[in-house]
Amino acid sequence: MDTIVVAGATGNLGTRIVRALARRGARVVALTRAGSLPDRVAQLRALGAEVAVVDPASVDSIATA
Repeated sequence: MDTIVVAGATGNLGTRIVRALARRGARVVALTRAGSLPDRVAQLRALGAEVAVVDPASVDSIATA
């Protein structure tokens, strides 16, 4: 399966999307900000997502992720 990138992954809806994708066996890259709550980031990792910290104002940062 292709890689799916989820922006806003630490939010309520974003976490639900990551969870649903992970259940279906998708490779998920969760985009987060540097100031994201550590417990939310840990939750994403526990779901099997790769976490990429990005600057949402930087196209280069997002493209690299």
